[in-house]
Amino acid sequence: MIKNVNNFSFKSFKNFIGPPPGSEFKQKNILFGYNGQGKSALSIGIMQEFLKDPDQTLENLRFFNKKYVEDNMLLDPDDKSVIRGVKVNFGARNVSIEKEIAELRGRLHDTRVLEDEISKLKIDTREEIDRIHTQRKGKSNIKKKVTGLDISEVVELYEKDIAEAKKIEPDGSILSGIVGDDSFEKQKSLVDSIIIGPIENILESDICQLEKLFSQTYKDIDIPSAQVIKWLNEGLAMHSEGDRCKFCGGALDYNAISSKVLSYNENLKQRAMVELSIVKGKIQKISDQLGDLIDRKENIIASLGMDNLAEEFKDLKEQQDFLYTQICLIEMKIDDMGISSLLNLERLKIFTTQLTAYVNIKNAKRKKLEEISERIINQSTLVKGAIGLAIKESSLISKNIEDIEQMETSFKTFMKENGEVHNKISQLQNQKSTTSAFAEHINSILESIGLNLRLSQLGDDYLMQHSEMDIQLSIEDISEGEQNLLSLLFFYYELFSDKNQKDFKKAIKLIIIDDPISSVDGINRMYVLEMIKEVLKLKDPQIFIFTHSWEDFCNLIYNKYDTKNTPFRFYEIRKNGSKSSLSTTKSNNTPYKHLFKEIYQFSEKENSSQLSDCEMYHYPNVMRKILEEFLEFKLGGCLPTASNKTRIEDALLKENNTRNRMKIGLLLDVCNILSHKASKCPLEIHQSAKFLMKCIQEVDKQHFNSMIA
Repeated sequence: MIKNVNNFSFKSFKNFIGPPPGSEFKQKNILFGYNGQGKSALSIGIMQEFLKDPDQTLENLRFFNKKYVEDNMLLDPDDKSVIRGVKVNFGARNVSIEKEIAELRGRLHDTRVLEDEISKLKIDTREEIDRIHTQRKGKSNIKKKVTGLDISEVVELYEKDIAEAKKIEPDGSILSGIVGDDSFEKQKSLVDSIIIGPIENILESDICQLEKLFSQTYKDIDIPSAQVIKWLNEGLAMHSEGDRCKFCGGALDYNAISSKVLSYNENLKQRAMVELSIVKGKIQKISDQLGDLIDRKENIIASLGMDNLAEEFKDLKEQQDFLYTQICLIEMKIDDMGISSLLNLERLKIFTTQLTAYVNIKNAKRKKLEEISERIINQSTLVKGAIGLAIKESSLISKNIEDIEQMETSFKTFMKENGEVHNKISQLQNQKSTTSAFAEHINSILESIGLNLRLSQLGDDYLMQHSEMDIQLSIEDISEGEQNLLSLLFFYYELFSDKNQKDFKKAIKLIIIDDPISSVDGINRMYVLEMIKEVLKLKDPQIFIFTHSWEDFCNLIYNKYDTKNTPFRFYEIRKNGSKSSLSTTKSNNTPYKHLFKEIYQFSEKENSSQLSDCEMYHYPNVMRKILEEFLEFKLGGCLPTASNKTRIEDALLKENNTRNRMKIGLLLDVCNILSHKASKCPLEIHQSAKFLMKCIQEVDKQHFNSMIA
């Protein structure tokens, strides 16, 4: 058994020899020390001292620390999913297990032939789908569905194509006839070539002129026709006085002819005839425009594919016939200006507005062009839909899919039955395993304390799984507290050679446990404490338990005494500057009193120049805990926060002056800010500790004296 650590140098221990004479290690040693004081370093020193004995090896000791998972549980540091198996004696094995396993294996279905048939049928079906795709896509650049998809997924994609195409063309019979070519472009060019020219308007001024001219009659004066008069005016403009006739070369009396033509022009009858001819020409032009459209009736109807336009052309013909009648009446008036025939002036006034048939024909062309353009834009979607329809309507593909579904149903049934058989075989094999009992035991513990973790067999080792979601986990997938608890379970139950934890392994001579309750909370914390207490009950090995929690330290040594006839000894590890030391301690201090004495001793130091980074984080935390409990005692329910500064001043200050109020503010900053992060403020921490102790001493001297006693 180790009595001392000799000439140990590591971290804050320099040529350390200890414990001091008269306080040597006993069989069961419980050591307290805040983080950063040297606990972990001393645990290594104890292990090294043990191994100095040539009769002792690593097989004779068990060492638990934060590296236990990596050093002892993982088979491979790079593979954090497989955990080393812990072997225990399960008792006599059932010799009939192998026979039962052989019987179960005989019930397994050979699914390989069925699997091959399914695979071949899927390949054949996909080839047929791709053949139809290539055939129906024509010249379009439409890609086949992604390879590697299951047939049902491929068919589902084509059904989506059909649904999208039917948003454009609901008629399946039309959709199925669409192929990936340039037919839409050709159709658009054909419709574009249809010329539907403009129809002139009949001006209101022309209607007024007709109304005026037809309302008058003219004397029958012998004058040439309007055409002759027009010819005379044009010929006269080509001659001058003294010219010879440019038509016959004879003598020309320019003045006589000019006078006569002027009389013709100034004649009212003549002027009326000219005006009537002009208006007639305009109406004739409109009639000719309608006639041109009517003459192309059959071509337009065929090109637009709209038989219903025949009625529109019939209406146009009626409008043209009306114009022809009006033109004839105007010609009759020109030929005999003395008559007063009746024109349908009212209808002529609204003629243009009545050409709805013309507007309908123009709109029919526009709509047809829009429809074809939309089809061109959506041609890819339509062709995909046509391909999908062809695949959907293929009897071969439908039959293959039905056969695949039936075979896959049978395959799933066989696999389910095989799985059940394999599970039974696995259970039987596990009964033969030297590690199964440990897994079962650990799983029952994990379930009882509410952790969603379980171990499953992997040969003689384990896989870790989530107990509810049945997914595999690695050690990195669980929290630090869960890792710590699981590793402690491994550590504890590996100490025994039987599943009931009664047969302690005699080869183990030393047990070192460094900070077992780190990152463990609530009910799990109490479970770990009870487990450590069970370790302390072991009779044979020498035991060292290290903890950073005074509360846990007090809990572990409760009802245990360090006397001559007991196996227990209790220590505290302290660091003075950069050097650690070890001394015995007692268990009669409450956690609050222990913390109080620590801050008091810190406040009594002359300076803070030797504070380590760890101490600059530790002391503000301790001061906050002291202040919380003191305020609870004095005020009840008052946290040491800036919002409660006035109440804290009342509780701590005997003389409430400005300087003291500023110090209260600094104290709260140290407790609330520096307790959450290490900071290079040793002077402020030291001054605040002195101020806190001074305040408590002044306002409650009895309490102060009882805490430092």
